[in-house]
Amino acid sequence: MTTSPEPFLRPYNAETDFEALAEANYPTWLELERFRHNLRCSPALHGKLQDVYYRWVFRVLYVKLHPELTVVLDNGTGKHVGHIVGVADTEKFLQEVREHSGTQLDPHLFFPLGSREYAALPSDLCLVLDNIYGKQRSYVASADVLAEYPAHLHIGIDAEYKGKGWGKKLMLEWERLVKDAGALGANLGMSEYAASARPFYLKVGYYPDPKDRLGWLELVKNFT
Repeated sequence: MTTSPEPFLRPYNAETDFEALAEANYPTWLELERFRHNLRCSPALHGKLQDVYYRWVFRVLYVKLHPELTVVLDNGTGKHVGHIVGVADTEKFLQEVREHSGTQLDPHLFFPLGSREYAALPSDLCLVLDNIYGKQRSYVASADVLAEYPAHLHIGIDAEYKGKGWGKKLMLEWERLVKDAGALGANLGMSEYAASARPFYLKVGYYPDPKDRLGWLELVKNFT
């Protein structure tokens, strides 16, 4: 009698996980449409190009700059079926993005010239990155929030693995890593389209931040 492989958590492996993590289709199209509208991207962008924006902002930068803080959910055969990415110090991360990408935050600098990833990036993605990580800081918590809760994260899990406790395990392992890196707490923002996930975050110890300024629900957790 054969047994099914048991899922488990493991560190991120750039050689085997990057493409699967970048291609994972976790956001809904409603979220992508709101994301495109808020950042004033070209209305001509749709389908795959919208997803390029989303995964660049919420996945690729993290695994390129801080792979050590990425945790992967493996299905037991080496396949990525979920992950959590994030940073221990958001302000430091913003500076790292600017330093690595130059004054225009050009994402092409992360990939070799002529590579498939390089060719797939829209040229105006640098404007999107500047909107988020540059002076406007559109999707970044305020300085007073970051003083108390400097870490932040993004999590995604394949549908068949949801509701089985893997989200909590990913969160706890990521929190262990960022606490070891010096973080005192973490913050995360939720759009109205992701509000259904609020009970999950409350269950793992996050709570509404009274100093929320992002225009959607901002949750925080103190690690001390």
